[in-house]
Amino acid sequence: MSRHVCIVSNTLADGGAERWASNLCSYLAAQHEHRVSLVLFRHEKTYDCPKSVSIRLLNHQYFLHTFRTIRQLRKILREDTVDVVISNGAFTGQFVGQAVRGTHASWIARISGNIAEGQNGFLQRLGWRWLDRNIATASCIVANSTSLADEVQNRWPKLSDRVTCIPNGVDVERLIAESNDASEDLAESAGSRKIVLGAGRLQSVKRPDLFVRMVVALTQDHDVAAFWCGNGPLRGEIERQVTEHLLGDRLKFLGFRKDLPALMKSAACFVLTSDHEGSPNVLAEAMAIGIPIVSTDCPHGPRELLGDDRGWLVPVGDVGGLTRAVIQILSEPEEAKRRAALAQAWAREHLSLDVIGQRWNEWIEQTSSRNMIPNVQSTRSFS
Repeated sequence: MSRHVCIVSNTLADGGAERWASNLCSYLAAQHEHRVSLVLFRHEKTYDCPKSVSIRLLNHQYFLHTFRTIRQLRKILREDTVDVVISNGAFTGQFVGQAVRGTHASWIARISGNIAEGQNGFLQRLGWRWLDRNIATASCIVANSTSLADEVQNRWPKLSDRVTCIPNGVDVERLIAESNDASEDLAESAGSRKIVLGAGRLQSVKRPDLFVRMVVALTQDHDVAAFWCGNGPLRGEIERQVTEHLLGDRLKFLGFRKDLPALMKSAACFVLTSDHEGSPNVLAEAMAIGIPIVSTDCPHGPRELLGDDRGWLVPVGDVGGLTRAVIQILSEPEEAKRRAALAQAWAREHLSLDVIGQRWNEWIEQTSSRNMIPNVQSTRSFS
């Protein structure tokens, strides 16, 4: 049965949640008869969106726009006769939870970030309290890792039967194809050096400072070149650290790159240095491409993705551990290749967009009425 599915996202710019919205829009538009639309809080669009997906803009910029944004969103849900609305993250969920009142749309609330770490400021805490007041309206609450699902259940124990885990899906075949596209700039810049790659928004939670310190340690005894893809508020500060450590051409910041799969393919390994995550898309993409991965064992996601010998996990904040793991990859290429192959096979089986998209479609079908609590069995693991 055809449904009108509306995904509400902050933007469609360069972030993990935004990448998820792009992927799900693409899957639903291509594979099912649903009418798919996208509502964006701000007109920032980096990732692709199928032409068949209509996009509506709320132009939300400030806290003072809150009630105007709710009215606009409720009007869209009514006028477009939306059957199922999916909020992309806790921030958009705060608005969707209020806007669905007075409409016939059912609500799937997707939570994708660390709950405790998402309440550092007054407005963030206020937003979560607002979400607390409306979350019971949701027919389903989706977390993108099992450990995050546990955190969601701890916050809303009375709604535990509505909590499920659906990891972030990746288009494995497309990523592999894109990874084989020519990307000569890194190889030319690195010369004969092995390439160590990092990626993510340049903000404190991603710990680009750890990446810099790791590169400092690596370059003392190993001939490596490091690159980081992504922009953010810390770029100036991190580039100053590079200058202070005299890294010269050993570490370069490339900004946001749409050709990240090709850059990954040219690297000896990928390194994630975050203090916490929801479930990092970039790790899933690196797994699908088949390159060795080093990650901090941060909440949430990396252990669920890389456990059972599919990569290297080190304690959060452990520069020495990161450095030793990269050195092992460089010095034991067969072991690195073995773990990367395990990761790629696991990603193909558990994270492919067809597998993940079908699970989303099942919940969409089951939550076509806001008053219907879905009877799809809750999934609490990736396997």
